[in-house]
Amino acid sequence: MADNTYDVGDLVQCKNTFTTVATGAKLDPTAVLFSFDAPSASSPTVYTYGVDAEIVKTAVGDYYVNLDVTESGLWRYRWYSTGTGQASARASFYAPAAATSALTTSLKIHYDELRREIGRAMGFDRDPGDFQGSESTDVGDVIKAGLRDFYWWPGIEGIPEHKWSFLCVQATITLVSGTTEYDLPTDFVRLASPFTFPDDSKIPPLAAVSEDDIRAARGTDGLKEHPKYYAIRPKAQSEDKYEVLVYPTPNEALVLTYKYEMVPAATLSTANPYHLGAACHSQTFLMACLMNADRALNKEDVEGSAGGLYARKFAECLRSSIALDQQVYG
Repeated sequence: MADNTYDVGDLVQCKNTFTTVATGAKLDPTAVLFSFDAPSASSPTVYTYGVDAEIVKTAVGDYYVNLDVTESGLWRYRWYSTGTGQASARASFYAPAAATSALTTSLKIHYDELRREIGRAMGFDRDPGDFQGSESTDVGDVIKAGLRDFYWWPGIEGIPEHKWSFLCVQATITLVSGTTEYDLPTDFVRLASPFTFPDDSKIPPLAAVSEDDIRAARGTDGLKEHPKYYAIRPKAQSEDKYEVLVYPTPNEALVLTYKYEMVPAATLSTANPYHLGAACHSQTFLMACLMNADRALNKEDVEGSAGGLYARKFAECLRSSIALDQQVYG
């Protein structure tokens, strides 16, 4: 990431993998820490896995932190651990001081503004600080429902399925000779790209088949070579964990690269005040929240009017947001 540049308002995901020095095998160190310096900070902010929610573990040895770029300048960060493993990984990125960067941040809807809008729609006090206990709970429920509808909207006539670019992250799986089942990241929702091998390997991407197909193939032969097929299945449904099965059984160590759609780590809060995605999607997210506020207050009227006014406005904004996301990211 050292050469990357991000605009103010971007959410930057910093990743690191801890491995043993002797074998290169992934491991979880005794403690995983992450520190970063904002451009104007006098001292680094330090997060510790297991203490601070900012550090997220996706698999054994694999961790990431999301940084909200709030100001221009050079941002530095460092991963380090206690215990055997990768001692440190230093990197940096730069946020330019462009006029559009400041506008991007100022136009993105903030948690406080969102609560004011929802509070007004539901007939509560305009100041979120004056919400009663049940009112704060209701507004929080509406925000969570709005996030779900914004990130993964239900079927809406005339609106195609679309994976948001800002929810899709790149990851790798290291195939081991003789091993056919591999854990997917804990925040995995669905696959966003094919499983591919390094460009210089000349091995074609894996083709999707059913889990039954792979089980049947394993039962008829013990083929070991470069995998050609994959299937994804739940590993622990109660925890929303998934794993990928490959066939044939790998006969050497290979690295698979892929993109997956992730589930964000948390709902909005004072410490996490912005939705994922750029400011151009804020109106879409707001309409998703107001649509859910409308449903909570006027369930029968809304159902009798094809979803209500805010549902129609959400659909209009969603079409625009999808078109923008497709123009930039394809």
